[in-house]
Amino acid sequence: MTDSEGTGIAELPFARVWAPWWPERVLYRDADFCVLDKPAGVSCQSATTEHCDDVYQRWRLYTQQNPVSGLVADDLGVHQRLDQMTSGVMLLTSSAAAHASMAKQFATKQVKKRYRVIVGGAGRLTKGQRINLEHFLLPRHRGYVRTTSSRHPAARQANLRAEVLQVAGDYAHLRVQIDQGRTHQIRVQLAAAGYPVVGDRLYGSVDDTSPSPLLLHAESLACEHPIQGGLPTFQAPLPPLFDAWMQGGTADDVFRDASRLHYLLFCALQLRWGLAHTALDQAQTTAFRLVNGVNDALPGLVIDLYAGTLHIQVMNPQVNAALPLLQEQLRCWGFDHHVVACHREAGAPSTPSSIVETKRVYEQSLPYQVYLGAGLGTGLYVDQRDNRKRVQDFAK
Repeated sequence: MTDSEGTGIAELPFARVWAPWWPERVLYRDADFCVLDKPAGVSCQSATTEHCDDVYQRWRLYTQQNPVSGLVADDLGVHQRLDQMTSGVMLLTSSAAAHASMAKQFATKQVKKRYRVIVGGAGRLTKGQRINLEHFLLPRHRGYVRTTSSRHPAARQANLRAEVLQVAGDYAHLRVQIDQGRTHQIRVQLAAAGYPVVGDRLYGSVDDTSPSPLLLHAESLACEHPIQGGLPTFQAPLPPLFDAWMQGGTADDVFRDASRLHYLLFCALQLRWGLAHTALDQAQTTAFRLVNGVNDALPGLVIDLYAGTLHIQVMNPQVNAALPLLQEQLRCWGFDHHVVACHREAGAPSTPSSIVETKRVYEQSLPYQVYLGAGLGTGLYVDQRDNRKRVQDFAK
């Protein structure tokens, strides 16, 4: 299908929000290795083969478009992994000599990594306090990890050191160092000690009333340059949510803070990067959910994409008051066309819809006609895409 047939592909903002990577998030790069600032929402290893949206694939695309010294990084080495919702410093190598050097440095624990994390259950901690934890970890089903006895034959030792930077009520801001780099190590060890990471639904975040993404950030990485030598240290800026969380407030405060709103919207859109790029292949999909309310730490806000038009559902007065700010940010990213629908309790839209139109959209290459003037009754119920795919497959 071509865009002249009305697919809406040309209306999607790939170059801005769904670029392979962003120059401002490249901390260092030469012909042998690079250090990136990974945003939350970008995976290190894609969960599905149909959506190749991980750091490895995205950086390869970026280097194809932006080669250094005429070289494209086809042979990338991944020596560390961050959880999908963990932000911060990540290192990749792009030559055989660099692969070998960094593999040895990680294996011999020469690479020094520091993290920032905000935890709950920390009312008894004090600023400047040191925390030293030793556990034995056991991988479980589907990536879940738990602590176990040192006598368990599959147990793996894990050591964690932390310094308390700030305490506010029941929360503490920690700087953390780990020796081993086990799967979910920081999250599991802190939760086992009674200090679950804020936003960690898997290991028991203590506060479900103020939704938040995972507040875990890879702050810095120090290593020997694999070719040139020296001991550079690379640092990634702390996301704005960390300081804002320690200052208190409620979940709705995000809609009064432009930097936090920008950050959370950006993370939500990165979670849909692979889905957005299916518009370019044969399994074309141009209608899907961009923001899913509390699941994206944006309570009261749902945004669905219908080709180049956003259908914005406003569910409370706080979101309604922030609508001009929200729409301005979306337009900066290239989403120029909006239809707004307000729930009764949210009041009338603070910014009226500029368009009411009928659009053709595609889901798994199947065309649908949607009328974007039907308010909250608009559309396909895009969160049911997988169920429609099952019906479509069954009918073949």
